[in-house]
Amino acid sequence: MMFIEYSTLERKVFIKIRVHFEKQEPLGSQDYKNGFSDLIAQYSGGGESYMMIGNYYDKLVEGLIADEIEKLSEDEKKDFKLFYENHFMMNYIEGDEYIYINEELAGEVFGRFKC
Repeated sequence: MMFIEYSTLERKVFIKIRVHFEKQEPLGSQDYKNGFSDLIAQYSGGGESYMMIGNYYDKLVEGLIADEIEKLSEDEKKDFKLFYENHFMMNYIEGDEYIYINEELAGEVFGRFKC
């Protein structure tokens, strides 16, 4: 499968996630300055101690992604969903409405976040 470049709206969401974690204390190691370094270690295979807290990070990041998508303007939300509809998700459009739930979208975005 060919890699699809990150959209401007994805970058906006990803940056807000990074900023959130940069303000957090590290969970996995005292060697790191902030929680974002922990997050990078978690998803780059940074050791077994991170695997133990991986599920915590997964759910937290997905929740933050869903929150950030909700904060987008209505036009941005529509563009964001359309980008995912066209590239990553089944076409669940009925008229002008997307019938998948926001948690499904957040899960797809999270998959891209980990890449």
